[in-house]
Parts: sequence; structure tokens; C-alpha cells
Amino acid sequence: MRVVPMVAAVAAVAMGLSTGGDVARPDVARDPAVTFLVADASLGYAQELSMGFAAGAAAVPGVAAGVRGSAVGDTSNQLAVARDVLGERRTGVSLFTWNPELLAQPLGAAPATGDRVIAVHTPPAVGSGIRLFVGNDDYRLGRMLGRELTTMIPFGLQGTVVLGTSVPGALSPDRRAAGLRDWLTRERPRLRVLGPFDTKQDPAAEQEAWTTLLRANPYAVAFVGIGDNDAATLAQLRTGSDGGWLAGGFGLDDMALGAVRTGKFALVSPELYLQGAVAGRLQAAAARGDALPDGWLVTPGRTITAADVPMIRARQATAGSRAGWFRHQVNELVVNSRTHLRPIEDVPGSLG
Repeated sequence: MRVVPMVAAVAAVAMGLSTGGDVARPDVARDPAVTFLVADASLGYAQELSMGFAAGAAAVPGVAAGVRGSAVGDTSNQLAVARDVLGERRTGVSLFTWNPELLAQPLGAAPATGDRVIAVHTPPAVGSGIRLFVGNDDYRLGRMLGRELTTMIPFGLQGTVVLGTSVPGALSPDRRAAGLRDWLTRERPRLRVLGPFDTKQDPAAEQEAWTTLLRANPYAVAFVGIGDNDAATLAQLRTGSDGGWLAGGFGLDDMALGAVRTGKFALVSPELYLQGAVAGRLQAAAARGDALPDGWLVTPGRTITAADVPMIRARQATAGSRAGWFRHQVNELVVNSRTHLRPIEDVPGSLG
């Protein structure tokens, strides 16, 4: 998901989000401090997570919060920043990364220094020592997108569905792809699902990758993006095409919302702001002495229909409108966290 300039400005002002360094570094001598380490800081989905984290942490008085981000795909920088932050004297760190195994060693040492670490959006790796994951059931998200696509595909139609992912091999998108594939092959058994193919993270490279897939599969029934930033590019290509192919993806990019209204684009939101806000509030509360829950705190996704688009656009207009909309859900997930928890061992591919 990419952001329009207004939302990017809100993110920069409200959160102090930066690439590769701190903005408004907390004064740890005065206040308990929490930090969100985020990958792909310039992309909309990362900014959505970060805005949520800042708002969630701000709901707990007396806790300073900061966001530190690495550039798109810059895993070496994220590792360096993680080591830097975990080596500082602070109270808690939340982490979003596509490469949890890379960060397992420095994270595994964090509890010994008093840090409380939460994995956000991507499950923690074995050896990280992280005991709280805040994120979606991605297999279920894939099934949700598959269900919406099948409302557009007649039963008995024969053809191919092409999947692409901007982060091949990452656990969360792979689980989405599995859920989507299982739903489509069961409900539309004459379809053949191809991929997921690598569609890159860099916006220009991603545009080229999807354009190549479209040209290579001119008779495909649908093209579906699995990564968090695929939907924006697919929506642009779908809007600019006269072809009858369908498309789908995840996120809340404004062009994708517009494409939903054409009836040819299926969209599911992972509700990333909600994930960030829940993690931020739990992290800040832990900095004030509360115990962190132990387990997988499952946050819901949302299927976006044409009728939902005006409401979603109003909700996403500002940081304040997001915070107001999600306040009740954040409160429910935090206050009644035990009713939404699964064992951490249930997270596919991580500690189980």
C-alpha cells in the first residue's frame, strides 16, 4: 500500500517516522521508553503500522515512544538498527520485519537486558525468545480474499489465476497464498492457480514485474497480489486496462479502494493500524509495569466491498480519524486480551 501525500505528511508529523534513524528520541532518563522497529519505512503499510503504534503508546501517560525504520528491503540496516536499539537502556521494543530469522540472535539477548519485545505482523523466529505476537491469521485472510473473488467468478469457469508476492518466502504472505489457493481450488475447481511469483518491493520494479506477468498470461481469469504493497500496482494496471480480467490484493491503497468500486477488484485489509495500536498500547503499559500477555494475539482483517469504500476513505483521512475509529477495537483487544489469545506455539512456522 502506498500513501497519498496528505497521509504521508500526517505520518511524518504525527509519528516522526524516519528511515535509518530516530526522530524525537525518547529521554530514557526521564520517562519509560518504547520503540517500534519497522521495515520498509517509506511504504504505506509500514507507515500504517507505525501510526498505529504511536497512537497506542500515546494512550498510556508517562511513556515516551519512538519509531525507527529501515529503507525498502534494507535488511543489513535493519539488523544494525536492531542491535543499536536493543543495546540501549530502554523498556520495550516492538518489531516488524520480513526477516525474523536474521534478527533472532540480537532479539534473543534482549530479555537479559530488561527489554520486553513484541513481534508485530510477522511471526517471531525460533530462538528470538519473543513470547507475544500481535498479528493476523494470514491463512484466514487468504480465504477471505478467495471468498470475495469467487463472488466475481462463475462456477465452472476454466482458466488460470496468477499470484504474485512482493516478499517471496516470507511466512505471512505465504500463509495468505495457501489460504487463497485452498479456497479457490475447492470452490472453483476448474481454475488453475499459478505462483506466487516474485513481484519485488521497489515500486518501479514491482510495476515492471506485474506488467510482465500480465503480458505473459493474456487469458488469465485473475491476477492477485499477496504482499502488502502489491494491491496498489495491480489496481493501477486494472484501472488502466480494458481487459476483462479480475484482480485482488491486500491493503488500503486509495487506488485499490477505487478499483473495488468497479466490481473487478477484490480487497481485504489486514487492518495494520489496529495491529500497531494494540502493540503500542501493550508495550507502553508494560513500560509502566503491566505484564505482557503470552501468546498470539490475533487481530482481525476486513473484506472491503464497494459499499464500504466511502466509510473507509473517511476513516483513513487523518491520524485522528483512524484513532477514533479503532478506539473501541483497540480497547477490546487490550483489555480482554485473554479471550483473543492463542498459544504462541500455534503460530505457523515460528515457535511451534
